[in-house]
Amino acid sequence: MSSPASHKTASRGFYFPKEHGGWALLVAPPLVGFGAAGDPSAGPVVQFFMGALGAYLIRTPLESYLRNKGDRRALVISGIYALVGLAAFVPLIFFQGRPLLGIFGAGALAALGFQLRLGAHRAVRSAGAEAFGISVLSLGAPAAYYTATGALDAEALNLWALTAVFFIGPVFYVKMVMAGHIAANTEGAYEKYRFARKSAFIYHAATVAAVLAAACTGVVPFWAWLPFIVALGKVLWRGGGGPSAADFRRVGWQEVCFSLFFVLITGAAFH
Repeated sequence: MSSPASHKTASRGFYFPKEHGGWALLVAPPLVGFGAAGDPSAGPVVQFFMGALGAYLIRTPLESYLRNKGDRRALVISGIYALVGLAAFVPLIFFQGRPLLGIFGAGALAALGFQLRLGAHRAVRSAGAEAFGISVLSLGAPAAYYTATGALDAEALNLWALTAVFFIGPVFYVKMVMAGHIAANTEGAYEKYRFARKSAFIYHAATVAAVLAAACTGVVPFWAWLPFIVALGKVLWRGGGGPSAADFRRVGWQEVCFSLFFVLITGAAFH
């Protein structure tokens, strides 16, 4: 799954982000939070997703404007997206008693500034930068939980941690798949594949151990470890046969299925 840091800036239209992984991360973490909350009211759910959509969309036109100061259309579209986000979040903050959503908003603005700086300088986005972007978008889980319940507690923090750790995993997995695809068709590329495979295995094995320990000690619900075991199995299955050509569209849809599985299991486990 592509991270939110890997999109290409649009040059026309409404400047929608092009990557699929970022769209998934816009939706999945809030679904985890609302699922864990139980039975939230429809109004706040719709408002939250509208606000999150406006906040997510604003980055692409702003990045286009910073790269080309003459692109006034990008600036206008940025303003429209900002208004959509404010129109959704302001009532939640001031009229529905969710003032701490402002803290999430401040964090999102700081992350946006960092990502815009990378984009303006055309900096190479490392795995660390991708993980940072995923961690920020994963704040949608505790923010949605807080919107539904009014509580910002240890459970909200655990939702964020599980969501971030799970969705960082595909960064390593997709890099392994890409390296295997290259190694299957290019001489001398096996070492890079072996390193990517080792990194993916270590990350997923470490997350399984950490989440299983947290589940066994009661820090998180017991079944929270199940999606991580499945993700580790995915890495072992793909990496066990050595480098091979990949159908990336199929890999993408598989990641959507794994994400849905995580959302369903985690939401149900905390509920």
